[in-house]
Amino acid sequence: MNKTVFYSLFTLVLISTSFLSGCRFGNYADQAKPLKSQSSYNVEFFFTSPKQFETRVYLNALSGPNAVINTNNKASLSSIPSTILNVFSDPVYLAVPKDPSLSPVFRDYTDTYGFDTTLDSNGNIARDYIPTEGPFVLWSNPNCLTQYEITHEGTLDRTKPGSITYSDGTKAPVAGSMALTYTFSRIIDGDCSEDLTRLASCYNDGTGCTANELSSARSLFDLYIKQTGVLKIEDAAKIKALEYIVHYE
Repeated sequence: MNKTVFYSLFTLVLISTSFLSGCRFGNYADQAKPLKSQSSYNVEFFFTSPKQFETRVYLNALSGPNAVINTNNKASLSSIPSTILNVFSDPVYLAVPKDPSLSPVFRDYTDTYGFDTTLDSNGNIARDYIPTEGPFVLWSNPNCLTQYEITHEGTLDRTKPGSITYSDGTKAPVAGSMALTYTFSRIIDGDCSEDLTRLASCYNDGTGCTANELSSARSLFDLYIKQTGVLKIEDAAKIKALEYIVHYE
């Protein structure tokens, strides 16, 4: 979390709602849609599902004697943000372009949404993504900034191939399984006490808050307060970073 690109809370809300979900029950799945120009890609399915979810909040400082780090290493899998679940469906498929200048991309099995990655000859996958836009303010104070970073890394295992059956009875081969760790980190930096206090008040009470303030407060706090319990609303003004990690196997 040492990069210096900043992103607005409003833009993050847009990103967090930009994906939709798909469905898979057992080894049954809806018929996959083809990639545009699929002949330009080598496509394989991989089984994967979330096994562990962690959330973390940093108060007072990111490190050092004043830092307070609250962690939930066993957060409910049902709290994993849909932005992750919707892309890394089970199975997920990996489309590797035949043009080496293009990036491989993970697609949910309905081929609706994607997530760029890198892939080496040993089946290792990784990416570190920071938006190029910025800096942006967290809320209203131009001296309160936020940045975020998304990373993932893992491996593909082709030793146990399988198959899925579509709803129309046809089958498709699955190349193997994927293990992946996905991390979302957000730093809040600068003179942020007033903005965080305002958003916390809207989250806690809502009186006199606009619809935008209420929505933004829920987006910022809900995962860490209501869903996974690593943050108390009275500590909101002390936040220096928020983070969640999803482990797939």
